Amino acid sequence: MDKQLFDDAIGEVPPSTVNVEAVITRGRRADRVRRVANPVVAAGVAVVLGVGVVAYTMTRGDDGGGVRVGGPTSTTSPSAPPSSSSSTSMKGPTGTPPEQCSQPDVETPAAVIARLNPVLGTLFHGQLPNAQFVVNPGNQYPDGVTHGPLELFQVTGETPVDKPVCDVDSYFMTRATVQLPDGTGNVLVLLAPAYDNGDFGNQCDPPGSGEQTYCEVGQGPHGETILRQTRALEGGTTMNRVDITRADGTSVIVESSNIGTDVKTGGAPTIATPPLTVDQVAAIGIDPGLTLFP
Repeated sequence: MDKQLFDDAIGEVPPSTVNVEAVITRGRRADRVRRVANPVVAAGVAVVLGVGVVAYTMTRGDDGGGVRVGGPTSTTSPSAPPSSSSSTSMKGPTGTPPEQCSQPDVETPAAVIARLNPVLGTLFHGQLPNAQFVVNPGNQYPDGVTHGPLELFQVTGETPVDKPVCDVDSYFMTRATVQLPDGTGNVLVLLAPAYDNGDFGNQCDPPGSGEQTYCEVGQGPHGETILRQTRALEGGTTMNRVDITRADGTSVIVESSNIGTDVKTGGAPTIATPPLTVDQVAAIGIDPGLTLFP
């Protein structure tokens, strides 16, 4: 899956110390997203990759190897510990869709949304039973319609035209603001078919490159590849994020940040830590129900 597509959708964040151009080559799918992006964030979407939303892709043929920098954010992990070897190999043919896309029973976008909305509600309320999830102002990309908290919607290269789930310009996303007794944070979910794309790397940032304070690449219990990270962004905000490539052909990103709106605003934290730890966002992302291909 072209994770640049996902990252561009999130919007602009504060300036980075990482040289994005040195590690990412933009693709056609990213260009599509930029053309339909929310005008508030369209001007600087390329910056996203360097400040907490670095593009990651699944590693094939690496025998489960991974890399890790920094310390973990909690003592338990839903993924198996990675080996000590690092993996920097690139994936296969650019733009190759998963095999599941060739099956005759791929759901319509409307069916995907109807099936996944209750799944998302169950997963997030299960991790944060005492939280309230309310509308996030950024949950209207790109059609101008404000969607409810954790209400999934499809993003395509041409709005408001619906496209098949496996169209190269199609993905699904949702946001929510999380209200807790000590402040507000936010969560974000993105799903798309796991397209192979040889233009994108799968390594953690080089040591000392700035915002990435924790990064680990490993395998999950269902055969998924999980790239876990924590980012310390300008303004004092922190993001916990996982990029998951499921064995069933679905790419999933789950994020949680300690600001009630979104990290792209560059504002100060509105809660001490993100509502969800890295382990919690990983637990949501690897849940078998969170898939485009049931």
